[in-house]
Amino acid sequence: MKKLFIFISCFMFFNLIEAETITDEDGCSAKKLQIMRPDYPGSPQIPYQGYSIVSFDIKKDGLVNNIKTTESQCVISRNEDGSILFKKCPYFKKISYTAARYIKYSPPTMQDGSSCSIKDQEHRFSFRKYRHKFKDQDQFLLYKEAQNIRSQDFKTDIDLTVYIYNLFYKPKNTKPLTEPIEPKYRSLSIPSNPANSQPSRPLERPIQPSGPPLNRPPGS
Repeated sequence: MKKLFIFISCFMFFNLIEAETITDEDGCSAKKLQIMRPDYPGSPQIPYQGYSIVSFDIKKDGLVNNIKTTESQCVISRNEDGSILFKKCPYFKKISYTAARYIKYSPPTMQDGSSCSIKDQEHRFSFRKYRHKFKDQDQFLLYKEAQNIRSQDFKTDIDLTVYIYNLFYKPKNTKPLTEPIEPKYRSLSIPSNPANSQPSRPLERPIQPSGPPLNRPPGS
């Protein structure tokens, strides 16, 4: 009875998601209805962070089979450019496989309404210790970064967002705007070497008279 209660408490939480429709090359389509939230591995103090990818087939009744965990990556550190460094690890394989068993779709159908099945689908599970939403699914908050955030007093949510943004996108080292800029070309008005400078050609050529000469009127 105790084991049964532990099993239910670990896997009773499901994520009801917006219906996402998938369609294969043959025109067989189904809507994703249910994703189970997998149990979080690691110790409560310093749990692992990372992600996993599972592959599966969708049967005619909307349930999945042929489940395989094709990838399991752990967060290691942050690179200088702000991206996350991942390393292959085994910690998410088993729990991802267990969670994938509860993925549910609507019964797949063709355009004419006939029943069908869909092969080779994938789903990605993310394992995050800190519940911050990221547009980039490869971004994570590291332990030290989270501690720094907690120690600071951000007056507004915008200040917090800017702080986290700067973690991911490091500002480039640029020269200050007040630094004098060396001109690429010398001034056209001042010769580079006045002693050896040659007279420049006139910008305009003299206009040569054309046609017969104008005769002055008699008595002028």
